[in-house]
Amino acid sequence: MSAPTLARPDSVPLDTEPEGPLITETDSPVYQATHAVSHEEIAQLAYAVWRQRGSPEGSPETDWIEAEEQLRKSFIQTSPLNQP
Repeated sequence: MSAPTLARPDSVPLDTEPEGPLITETDSPVYQATHAVSHEEIAQLAYAVWRQRGSPEGSPETDWIEAEEQLRKSFIQTSPLNQP
């Protein structure tokens, strides 16, 4: 039994350049928000969140995730890409 043959669409020549600039994953606001926030910023906010919750034992991941989300939302809201 042989492998199926995949047909190449003839409407797009392989030697042509795409029109306009390419948008990469790193251009997305979500990617930028994720990578614009420093480890130190997240750590400081996570500590503040933990203190606001009464400094309970266990589950530091919960506070870390909450801090990341807050910082991402803040970054996206203030991003020039999100301005009218």
